[in-house]
Amino acid sequence: MAINKAIVMALLISLMAALGTAKFNDDNPRESCQREVLEADIQSCREFMMPKGREMLRSIANQSIQERCCHDLGKVKSQCRCDVIQEMMLNMQEEIQYSKGGSKAMEKLMGMGAKLPSVCGISPGYCHLDQGY
Repeated sequence: MAINKAIVMALLISLMAALGTAKFNDDNPRESCQREVLEADIQSCREFMMPKGREMLRSIANQSIQERCCHDLGKVKSQCRCDVIQEMMLNMQEEIQYSKGGSKAMEKLMGMGAKLPSVCGISPGYCHLDQGY
């Protein structure tokens, strides 16, 4: 009987240790990227990507926006960049979907978003984005 009690206690301690480790594991890449998606400030990338921003592509102001975008995107962990871009694209989709030519415009934006890391010269070079519409 005492042996059974000892075995049960050992199993409980092992189980508690395993649960405690999983609960406090900050190295989980999925949780880390979720945090990055919530905290990343890439408003400059939204400004750069919006159609009116593309029309100004030749201007110095837009080059500055692109540089800020690349700088801001560069601060995001490389393994999380596509998740952050995906979230930005979903938010932009909500704004564009009801505008004239919305789905065509969104297709172009999705293409630009997928290539954004490459435009900035950072990894990954391409993001496979879910169009979600």
